[in-house]
Amino acid sequence: WTLRQAALEYGLEKLSEKSRELIKNGKLDDKIKILIAIEPRLEFTPGMEGNRNMPFQSLHIELSEKNLLREAGFEDLPLKVGRFWKILKEKYGRSPGMEALPDVLELNAIWESITVAIEKMLDPPLGILDDGRLGGGTIDTSAGAINVFNITGRAGERQPVFPLYTVGELQHVGTLIDKLTESISNHFFIDRLLDLNNENEMTLGEAQIRNKLRGGTLGSIFARQIAEVFDPLIERTFNVLFKAGKLGVAPNSLEHFMKQLDGEDPVLIPD
Repeated sequence: WTLRQAALEYGLEKLSEKSRELIKNGKLDDKIKILIAIEPRLEFTPGMEGNRNMPFQSLHIELSEKNLLREAGFEDLPLKVGRFWKILKEKYGRSPGMEALPDVLELNAIWESITVAIEKMLDPPLGILDDGRLGGGTIDTSAGAINVFNITGRAGERQPVFPLYTVGELQHVGTLIDKLTESISNHFFIDRLLDLNNENEMTLGEAQIRNKLRGGTLGSIFARQIAEVFDPLIERTFNVLFKAGKLGVAPNSLEHFMKQLDGEDPVLIPD
């Protein structure tokens, strides 16, 4: 963040002495790195109020000066991270993008080579005969290049200007591109998400079997997304709404009587 943003967010008094000095000198657009760390709080007293006594702590730190800008907390972990799959005893999961990365890099390299080849086919490098003493020292095979060849007076009937064909056939490259594209798509389950055969009519039983096969191959992926993202997200949302009183109050509770004193008709949570 810029020093201006940090001062507005945390207050000038919370910044380090170095940052305050920079602001004093008018360098409000200088940037500082801010680390936001959310982790379990090792020491807290259950039952006490305040976000500094919650099971998870949130620390905002001015990284270069090791200066604590803000300390807060959460009753449960607010970050929900889902993994596509993982290996046994592995904490960090794996994703289709990482699995497909080698094929993506190879495909990018092939497309780059094809682009250069097509450019040279449309505008091939040229060779020029020279009957002088110098000639060309190197051969430039880039598109539109001109190379001078020293023939020492033995041109014969050869054309004085001629193209240099430095590109081979490109037919087999298309097959390789199709294979890599299909492999990348399969990493993202395109082959399983699409119907196994959507061109022919099928009976209800056949359609159910195909759907069951698809569900069986993707079941573990769906189950992990539900367990690691969907369910925790709903629990977190419920907890936030419940604490804010958006889902009602317990009958005859302190919150119930307080709202009645304020003239409100609160929603009561059924037994």
